[in-house]
Amino acid sequence: MKGNIEERAVLLAQYIIEHKATVRSAAKRFGVSKSTVHKDLSERLPGFNRPLYLQVKQVLDVNKAQRHIRGGMATREKYRHLEELRHGNGVIIEAPPLLQKRRGFSLSGWAAGHLSAIAVIFPRPPALPYCGTRRRP
Repeated sequence: MKGNIEERAVLLAQYIIEHKATVRSAAKRFGVSKSTVHKDLSERLPGFNRPLYLQVKQVLDVNKAQRHIRGGMATREKYRHLEELRHGNGVIIEAPPLLQKRRGFSLSGWAAGHLSAIAVIFPRPPALPYCGTRRRP
């Protein structure tokens, strides 16, 4: 969305206020980057429309206060989905990207109990030979 920057800033602000939207969703809706949305709203808008800026700031402050809760909910849903896959048919279709990159990864102890849906994906690494300098397991 090229064109008049002030007009874009006003449209972004109105969209965020009407829909209680996040910077990310507004950026996606208008086809611009999150950085552009943030700069338009926090730097450009106060210069020519202070009352609109104050309204948008209230919505963005609420979003900022809630973001840790949204992140926790997303993580919870992710692992709930993995658990459903595990109990549904006994096979886990996918592992999180971080674990997919690690060969021979296995979970044990506390992690195995809490993230057991992931533990069945990777085999244990081969045991290292005892060389006399480290404690035996």
